[in-house]
Amino acid sequence: MFVAKRSVNKCSLLCWIYRVLATSSERQLSLNDICHRFLLLNPNWEKLSSNWKFSVGETLLTSKCFMCKDSLWSINADFALKHEHGAIAQGLSHRCPPSVSSTCEINDASKKNVSE
Repeated sequence: MFVAKRSVNKCSLLCWIYRVLATSSERQLSLNDICHRFLLLNPNWEKLSSNWKFSVGETLLTSKCFMCKDSLWSINADFALKHEHGAIAQGLSHRCPPSVSSTCEINDASKKNVSE
Protein backbone atom coordinates (compact mmCIF):
# COMPACT_ATOMS: atom_id res chain seq x y z
CA MET A 1 0.00 0.00 0.00
CA PHE A 2 1.38 3.41 -0.94
CA VAL A 3 0.40 6.76 0.49
CA ALA A 4 -0.81 9.50 -1.82
CA LYS A 5 1.89 11.22 -3.87
CA ARG A 6 3.16 14.53 -2.50
CA SER A 7 5.95 16.89 -3.43
CA VAL A 8 9.23 15.82 -1.82
CA ASN A 9 10.03 19.34 -0.65
CA LYS A 10 7.00 19.42 1.67
CA CYS A 11 8.47 16.82 4.04
CA SER A 12 11.94 16.04 5.30
CA LEU A 13 13.86 13.14 3.81
CA LEU A 14 13.58 11.39 7.18
CA CYS A 15 9.79 11.68 6.95
CA TRP A 16 9.69 10.23 3.44
CA ILE A 17 11.84 7.26 4.47
CA TYR A 18 9.66 6.77 7.55
CA ARG A 19 6.52 6.77 5.40
CA VAL A 20 8.03 4.34 2.88
CA LEU A 21 8.86 1.87 5.65
CA ALA A 22 5.61 2.36 7.58
CA THR A 23 3.47 1.70 4.50
CA SER A 24 5.37 -1.32 3.20
CA SER A 25 3.61 -4.63 3.77
CA GLU A 26 6.80 -6.17 5.17
CA ARG A 27 7.58 -3.10 7.36
CA GLN A 28 11.23 -3.72 6.53
CA LEU A 29 13.06 -3.06 3.28
CA SER A 30 16.52 -3.12 1.76
CA LEU A 31 18.15 0.18 0.83
CA ASN A 32 17.44 -0.50 -2.86
CA ASP A 33 13.74 -1.15 -2.14
CA ILE A 34 13.51 2.03 -0.06
CA CYS A 35 14.99 4.05 -2.94
CA HIS A 36 12.68 2.42 -5.47
CA ARG A 37 9.55 3.13 -3.42
CA PHE A 38 10.78 6.65 -2.72
CA LEU A 39 10.82 7.30 -6.47
CA LEU A 40 7.31 5.88 -6.85
CA LEU A 41 6.01 8.28 -4.21
CA ASN A 42 7.65 11.33 -5.77
CA PRO A 43 6.48 12.31 -9.23
CA ASN A 44 9.16 15.03 -9.44
CA TRP A 45 12.02 12.62 -8.81
CA GLU A 46 14.00 14.02 -11.75
CA LYS A 47 14.44 17.22 -9.70
CA LEU A 48 16.26 15.37 -6.92
CA SER A 49 19.95 16.12 -6.45
CA SER A 50 22.40 13.70 -8.02
CA ASN A 51 23.43 12.34 -4.61
CA TRP A 52 19.92 11.73 -3.23
CA LYS A 53 20.55 7.99 -2.78
CA PHE A 54 23.59 8.78 -0.65
CA SER A 55 21.41 11.13 1.42
CA VAL A 56 18.85 8.35 1.96
CA GLY A 57 21.58 6.00 3.19
CA GLU A 58 23.09 8.68 5.42
CA THR A 59 19.69 9.47 6.94
CA LEU A 60 19.09 5.79 7.68
CA LEU A 61 22.50 5.46 9.34
CA THR A 62 22.35 8.61 11.45
CA SER A 63 18.74 8.68 12.63
CA LYS A 64 17.51 6.99 15.77
CA CYS A 65 14.22 6.40 13.93
CA PHE A 66 15.64 3.51 11.93
CA MET A 67 17.43 0.25 12.60
CA CYS A 68 19.05 -2.30 10.32
CA LYS A 69 19.11 -6.06 10.77
CA ASP A 70 20.32 -8.49 8.12
CA SER A 71 20.52 -5.68 5.51
CA LEU A 72 16.85 -4.79 6.03
CA TRP A 73 15.84 -1.41 7.40
CA SER A 74 12.86 -0.91 9.69
CA ILE A 75 11.45 1.73 12.01
CA ASN A 76 12.73 1.63 15.57
CA ALA A 77 9.82 0.36 17.71
CA ASP A 78 9.92 3.41 20.02
CA PHE A 79 9.39 5.74 17.06
CA ALA A 80 6.77 3.53 15.44
CA LEU A 81 4.60 3.72 18.54
CA LYS A 82 5.01 7.46 19.03
CA HIS A 83 4.97 8.88 15.51
CA GLU A 84 3.45 6.49 12.98
CA HIS A 85 -0.11 7.80 13.05
CA GLY A 86 0.99 11.39 12.44
CA ALA A 87 3.56 10.47 9.79
CA ILE A 88 1.10 8.50 7.67
CA ALA A 89 -1.79 10.95 8.05
CA GLN A 90 -2.70 13.13 5.08
CA GLY A 91 -3.30 16.87 4.89
CA LEU A 92 -3.26 19.03 8.01
CA SER A 93 -3.14 15.98 10.29
CA HIS A 94 0.28 14.98 8.92
CA ARG A 95 3.22 15.37 11.31
CA CYS A 96 6.80 14.56 10.34
CA PRO A 97 8.73 12.43 12.84
CA PRO A 98 11.34 14.39 14.82
CA SER A 99 14.70 14.99 13.18
CA VAL A 100 17.93 13.44 14.44
CA SER A 101 18.94 16.58 16.31
CA SER A 102 15.68 16.77 18.23
CA THR A 103 15.92 13.15 19.36
CA CYS A 104 19.45 13.35 20.73
CA GLU A 105 19.79 13.88 24.44
CA ILE A 106 22.13 16.68 25.46
CA ASN A 107 23.63 16.44 28.90
CA ASP A 108 24.42 19.85 30.31
CA ALA A 109 27.05 19.48 33.04
CA SER A 110 26.55 23.11 34.10
CA LYS A 111 23.10 22.28 35.51
CA LYS A 112 23.72 20.37 38.71
CA ASN A 113 21.17 19.05 41.14
CA VAL A 114 20.79 21.50 44.06
CA SER A 115 20.58 18.65 46.57
CA GLU A 116 24.09 17.39 45.73
